[in-house]
Amino acid sequence: FKMAAGASSSTKQMYEYLLFGSIPESQLNGLLHRLRGLCDHNNLIHFKDREIVFGLKSGSSVVKLRARHSVDESGGGQAIWHLIYSGQLEASGDNRLTAIRTLVVVPCSSSLIHFLVEMGFHPHTEILIKGYIFKKGRLKVSINKLFLIPESGELEKSESYSDNYLIELSAVGPSGQDNIAAEMKAFAEQLKPLVTLEKMDGATVK
Repeated sequence: FKMAAGASSSTKQMYEYLLFGSIPESQLNGLLHRLRGLCDHNNLIHFKDREIVFGLKSGSSVVKLRARHSVDESGGGQAIWHLIYSGQLEASGDNRLTAIRTLVVVPCSSSLIHFLVEMGFHPHTEILIKGYIFKKGRLKVSINKLFLIPESGELEKSESYSDNYLIELSAVGPSGQDNIAAEMKAFAEQLKPLVTLEKMDGATVK
């Protein structure tokens, strides 16, 4: 197992600020049109990713890690795997404008899955995620359609999880950056009434 070239062995822990929403497919084109006008030019990304959620029981709790890589054949070459740790979402407090969680993302070699299994982690959910990413400075808008993969690696057998698209507005930075949250809230207001983005805690988003 190796981290990909350029990955630091002392990856700095950052925080992800988040707002969530959803829209039916019938409203997708309207939202895409709005985002094209609001976001940075030439910054639209189409993606198609496979993600495997791993769990390892530790006492009374379960440690979860995600392994993700692109399966978009138009990209060419072998896609890098990413090992992702996301902490518990925190959204409590009326003065908190967004949800926040710790975030660690490490690019890895293709032996990541074997390494996690050898470490005792067990895969329990595998999904296919298709969608779009827009960027506005340090803000990122992700439009996601989720598909469950019933058998590992069998992408052609994936089944739609919901008719709706999950919308995430996010930014990454140090803890306590109220200016990031305020910037996100202001941007979210510009997407109404197409989609209403709200903070959610870990009991709501799993």
